[in-house]
Amino acid sequence: MQDISFDDFLKAYFDSEFAAFDQKPSAYYELIALLDREPHPNLEVLLKGLDICDKTDLRNEFSSLQCAVDLIEGQQDNNVPVQAFEKIKTLNSSANIHTVPNAQHMPFWTDQNFLGLVYRTQNVTGLAVLPNRIFVS
Repeated sequence: MQDISFDDFLKAYFDSEFAAFDQKPSAYYELIALLDREPHPNLEVLLKGLDICDKTDLRNEFSSLQCAVDLIEGQQDNNVPVQAFEKIKTLNSSANIHTVPNAQHMPFWTDQNFLGLVYRTQNVTGLAVLPNRIFVS
């Protein structure tokens, strides 16, 4: 992974994210054009961020959360396996898991019904704003 540029990594990632689309949306092509046009940080920044995520253990903090927690997963997410959400649920039994069918890691980009799921989640709990919720994709 360290042999490719940050831009090439992102392009490959987004290509994978939208692989199931027979015709990719215009936003995908705009994003690729932006990557070609604008300077970006190098891959070292991404790797450092991933390293921090890999080494940070927040299980105790997550287990003690007393606010409503909604986790949104893409059914076809190659980055976060379904089993991870099952383990998360065991850490905090009040966590609600919502699965977006046929969605990848970023369902807000690849599923046109995603926003409806967010609104339904809010309506079920009676909350009107997102800051009181924790969303993970």
